[in-house]
Amino acid sequence: MKMKILFLLQMNQTEQEIIIKQHQQCHFIFKKKTALTQVEIESADVIIGNPPINLLNSKLRKLKWLQLSSAGFNEYLAANVLPAQTLLSNARGAFGLTVAEHAIALILALMRKLDLYFNNQGKHLWQGEGSIKSIYGAKIGVVGLGNIGNTLAEKLQLLGAEVIGIDNQHRQNPSFFSKIYQQKDLKTAFAELDVLVLCLPSTADNYHFINQETLSYLKSDAFLINVSRGSLVNARALKKALDNQLLAGAALDVFEEEPLPADDPLWETERLIITPHAAGGFTLPATKVFALKIINKNIELFMNDKKLINLINR
Repeated sequence: MKMKILFLLQMNQTEQEIIIKQHQQCHFIFKKKTALTQVEIESADVIIGNPPINLLNSKLRKLKWLQLSSAGFNEYLAANVLPAQTLLSNARGAFGLTVAEHAIALILALMRKLDLYFNNQGKHLWQGEGSIKSIYGAKIGVVGLGNIGNTLAEKLQLLGAEVIGIDNQHRQNPSFFSKIYQQKDLKTAFAELDVLVLCLPSTADNYHFINQETLSYLKSDAFLINVSRGSLVNARALKKALDNQLLAGAALDVFEEEPLPADDPLWETERLIITPHAAGGFTLPATKVFALKIINKNIELFMNDKKLINLINR
């Protein structure tokens, strides 16, 4: 009997035909998450994509493997979400390009005061906003040196920045970092930065990594960018720093509560750019190509009883 694979990542007809041809030993069922039923979940040997948590439980006897189409996976580690026997893997490595480019766009927008010019445009106001900054020659700190952090650092170096890494992992110093600090040295590391970009995962240790104290380590003319997880930033402390001009500006793509409530005071904060968790996802077509390479390789490995790429230690 063929392995039944429930495929939730949205695919067009051509993409479906290609993956079916590549894995003829499998039986694929392509479904939209919004049309998914409990029966389909219970009958699947493998699920590709991110199924709704409320349809999962620890009694799914058939489910051998869940391959996420996201890099994030924390919600799938909660108690009673997956059976003990189910392997869990993610799509880490697919999102480096799109998130890195989004971060660079936000850095440039703040440095060149595009937020101020957009506001002026809405007021029909033809007005210069004074001096600006450049990525070239700037000291830019990247916290978290996984796929996204390293991709961003490489691109920033090509634009002429001095890139400073901050990570607790004992990684070799890639050629695109001028130096790498441990997180215990935050005060020293932050003090020299013109821009700080957060590329950290969401963990208990990283909760409110940016807070009133760590914000005080940054120069008053520095910028903060968060393109990773909303829980990393104490938003109230950040707003206070911006309101008191203790920070030159910030850009947030992620928030602790999403969608960000319409009445949240962050919307009205000057020199804060907000994007609606738009850095990742599959809006950039290349991201799906990268994800499918990981998925296809993992299907091949799984069918041959070999260790999966991006296997999560549950």
